[in-house]
Amino acid sequence: MMLGKYDELIELVTKGPPLNPIYDDIARLRVVRAHLRAVNPALKAGNVAKARISFERFEDEWFNIEDFVRAQSLDAYLAIERGMLAIEEAIMPDQPDVAQVMALVSNIMNPYNLVVTDVQKQARNAR
Repeated sequence: MMLGKYDELIELVTKGPPLNPIYDDIARLRVVRAHLRAVNPALKAGNVAKARISFERFEDEWFNIEDFVRAQSLDAYLAIERGMLAIEEAIMPDQPDVAQVMALVSNIMNPYNLVVTDVQKQARNAR
């Protein structure tokens, strides 16, 4: 009987509406950001190849959320886009300037985090 109730609750949760659809947007933002967050630790560890791969994954996934970010903040969107171009150029040499690339990544992370924070506030305030 208890297993039956458990299955009913699982079905209710999986088929029910989300608490707030904005939380799905937050999740997407965080998933994409995870790739960008991996760049600087890889560079600190001296693993430029891993840093490049992480940045490439971020670029690939950015396509899925860039319109959402643009709708939230045009300023953040433009800063991220410009920063991505700068990182792409700076990370490609065989021996990139690690400090420069790390600074560029941080420059993107700041506006990105502001968007995440704003969307979190929207989700909390939504009814």
